[in-house]
Amino acid sequence: SGSYTLTIRNGSATAVADYGFRLIDLATVPTVPLNVPVNGELSVPFETDVFKLDVVAGQRFYLDTRGSNLGTVRHRLIGPDGNAIFDSTTNVGVGPLTITRSGRFTLAIGGTETAAGNYSFRLFDVLAEPELEFNQLITDATIDGVEADVFRFTGEANQTVAFVTTSPVLNSRGYLYDSSNQLLATLVIGRSEAVTLPR
Repeated sequence: SGSYTLTIRNGSATAVADYGFRLIDLATVPTVPLNVPVNGELSVPFETDVFKLDVVAGQRFYLDTRGSNLGTVRHRLIGPDGNAIFDSTTNVGVGPLTITRSGRFTLAIGGTETAAGNYSFRLFDVLAEPELEFNQLITDATIDGVEADVFRFTGEANQTVAFVTTSPVLNSRGYLYDSSNQLLATLVIGRSEAVTLPR
């Protein structure tokens, strides 16, 4: 404990810079709930909402960004050491990814445009999702906008599995990843495809 000093310095000798900031005690920010949608609002341009997440090494996550009216949204997951696990402005999701160390992580959702607005995301704990059984029929499933659903199943090396769709052709894709989060196949909704699992 002690007295700390924070200085803010203008990077230009000829310009006047306006700025604003918050100093946040990360122990007091809300915990991000897993597997459920989180909706929030950035009330001023470039604002950032911050969440905490206690993680056990080996957990796998997928960030479903779900969409916003902010234009570009910046999503950052920061580890206990202060290093970014990801820093993304994509609107089509991040992951899956496996956390390699236990500890408290920080998820920051920030605007990068000049307008305020709403955001929505869902952080999936992949291994906590129900396991998909072979020959199980998934019906009446919907995805809205750029949101995603996450499924998992157990397979064997050299096993060939078929993705057989019962839906009409849509502007949607499925992505199959192995246990190391490597992309194995991109699957087109509206078309049936077979994939042989790696050794």
